[in-house]
Amino acid sequence: MAPSFLIQRCESTLGAQINTDLRTLSSAEQIAALKQLFLERHLLIFRDQVLSDEDQIKVARWFGGGYPPCENVYRISNVAGVGVLGAGELEFHSDWSFSPYPPRVLTLYAEEVVADATSTRFANSMHAVDRLGAALKARVESLSALHVFGVKLAQRNRLSEMSERDPRYIHPAIMTHPESHQPILYVNKNQTDCIVGLAPADSEALIGELFAATYVPENMYEHRWRKNDLLVWDNLALQHSRGDVSHAGPRTLRRVTIGEKGFYEMYPHMRYDDYVTKDTLTHRASR
Repeated sequence: MAPSFLIQRCESTLGAQINTDLRTLSSAEQIAALKQLFLERHLLIFRDQVLSDEDQIKVARWFGGGYPPCENVYRISNVAGVGVLGAGELEFHSDWSFSPYPPRVLTLYAEEVVADATSTRFANSMHAVDRLGAALKARVESLSALHVFGVKLAQRNRLSEMSERDPRYIHPAIMTHPESHQPILYVNKNQTDCIVGLAPADSEALIGELFAATYVPENMYEHRWRKNDLLVWDNLALQHSRGDVSHAGPRTLRRVTIGEKGFYEMYPHMRYDDYVTKDTLTHRASR
């Protein structure tokens, strides 16, 4: 049976909107077609979906490389007492780049939003490699970047400001995608501290060049949320961010994450302290 859905590619280097009811898709051929599109476009947009928690988990698993959900289902919300991450701005990042096991797939489902009042922005880290130029790419291929825990949500985090308990991890500055085997420029505005082994001034200058290759309009897509939207994206190939949503009306997104290991599995010492609260990522972030 041929795939029974319409595809509209976004006018960017990433993203595709698929017109279908996800609850009706079941054949291996249909799922394989979506998976191939996911590898090519890195972000899939499904509007007007009516999905339970279990439905969202099932869809997320289609794209997760055989891994199970690496966390419980939870909400990201600006409504007090409903979810985490509050209402403030979030700078561009790839989730948990400060860890050895960043999630493979992220999904968000719009449970409650004011139509078109808020957005999530995406930047294509895979396509950014092509923007480096041959000489700069050859230089960066031999380097690594230190990523640190995102205590501050709206700006760049630095190792010098971290607690000894805060996670940090070194990744290749250009990593290889585990499925497509394509190169990814793996640095981001929120969690990349430095290029390892370079003098501070040289590291900052190089990071500036890498950011310049990534954060340009033609390499980005902005999704404006409507109720019952589902977004599925590749957390390695793409970065994401949002603006301040404190005055945008109620905004609650349901999240399912697919990956090799969960956050508290990697960092059990952070489960019961003051890092995660109902309205912000960390207690210390609001100080």
